Amino acid sequence: MGKHKALLTYRDQSLLDHLVTRCAPEVAQVLVAGCPEPGLYESYNNLDCEVIEDIHADCGPLGGILAALQACNTPWLATLPCDGITLPNSYFARMVKSLCAKQTEIVYARDSEREQHLYALFSTSLQNSLAEYLASGERKVIAWLQQQSYAVVDFAENDFVFANLNTPEDWENFIQHEN
Repeated sequence: MGKHKALLTYRDQSLLDHLVTRCAPEVAQVLVAGCPEPGLYESYNNLDCEVIEDIHADCGPLGGILAALQACNTPWLATLPCDGITLPNSYFARMVKSLCAKQTEIVYARDSEREQHLYALFSTSLQNSLAEYLASGERKVIAWLQQQSYAVVDFAENDFVFANLNTPEDWENFIQHEN
């Protein structure tokens, strides 16, 4: 991207501001994990949001998930990537409904284009499993997910709803499509 994706400005707010605002009314605790630089998100440490550092450096998304699982004060952790600002209104309700119906340790989303492994709900009981996986040197999200009890929640009827903004071109396409 050339800059910190979470701090990109969209409709006069950073992507991170959009996520915190969107999630806070629907979850008990908002954690921000995976900060690329110490202190970068310090201004987000307040009553609505807590910034936590990865426990293991260079572990990719799973490092942030492990840190969040350990800091989470509820039995379940909802994860969203920082570019996940296009959630359907029913997102959290559908994820929880599927989790209850399937009785799994993880549910993650799928849209019309692909499975979205980081749009997920995780049981906090998975801390040890994830810590052992990372200690073994593994880093692939899908490989760890497939070792667990999981279900997929299909959002395909909403078309492509989970943004994946990894390049300046992705960002430009997103902005053009939204306007």
